[in-house]
Amino acid sequence: MISNVKPETIQSIWGQVQPMIERALKHAQGDTTSTDDIYEDIVSGDMKLWVVHDNMDVNAVIGFEIKQYPKLRVMFINFISGKNMAEWIDDAEKLLFDYRDLTGCDAIQSSSRPGMVKKLVERGWKKKATIMEAPHV
Repeated sequence: MISNVKPETIQSIWGQVQPMIERALKHAQGDTTSTDDIYEDIVSGDMKLWVVHDNMDVNAVIGFEIKQYPKLRVMFINFISGKNMAEWIDDAEKLLFDYRDLTGCDAIQSSSRPGMVKKLVERGWKKKATIMEAPHV
């Protein structure tokens, strides 16, 4: 099952989802934000959090924002993290597409680690760019 986490209930499951979000940040662009920042964005309503769960056990998390650019309204996926993705990815993707349409978004975009890029390309997503970072001096 996939459920939306309301801002006022995030504290009750934060202990389960925070390690998954931390893992996602370590494997992607996590040096630009922290789990504390994400918590605040969820509480403020700036970021949506969906959880994939079996009853009270959270198996995965999906965090995203709606961004309005001059030319497009975009559903931007900040992170997807968890276990047993093969069991829930079809349902999650359909729900993302439905939410895109419901919110009037023109596109769904994601900044993804290389392994996720491969999985998404196999599902028909299009790779549009690669984020590069110069070495620290």
